[in-house]
Amino acid sequence: MARTNGEMEPVAQVEKVVRFWSTHRSYKIAVSPGRNLAFKDHALVLPAGSKDADAVRAVKSPYVREVLEQPFAKDEDQAEFSKYLRKLVFRGEHDIATRSGLLAIEGMFRREDIAAMRKNGQAVPDLLIMKAIKTKSFKEGV
Repeated sequence: MARTNGEMEPVAQVEKVVRFWSTHRSYKIAVSPGRNLAFKDHALVLPAGSKDADAVRAVKSPYVREVLEQPFAKDEDQAEFSKYLRKLVFRGEHDIATRSGLLAIEGMFRREDIAAMRKNGQAVPDLLIMKAIKTKSFKEGV
């Protein structure tokens, strides 16, 4: 409970979740016989501490990374992350942003965060990349 003006008010519970990100848009991981977890638009969100989250970590797939809500500590890691994201988004001789690349980066964010980063309903590639560099990292590194 939070105190404001001497009164106690309930504080909204922050749900602890783990976000996994995949380079593939629709990736599936088998967690037990006959049971798969499916990524949707590059993202899979699970409750923190769940057996499913532990199972995804245990697979150690080269296509799956755990997203942390903090930037990389070293400048070198941030620069490498920036380079990785730019390769993901921009293609071709003229560095044209691709829809699939933008969707991949959007998978690192909550839907509410994505809406705030759009301009006239369109994703802004450089803004997405900068926001990811400033607020996200991969647990396993780039």
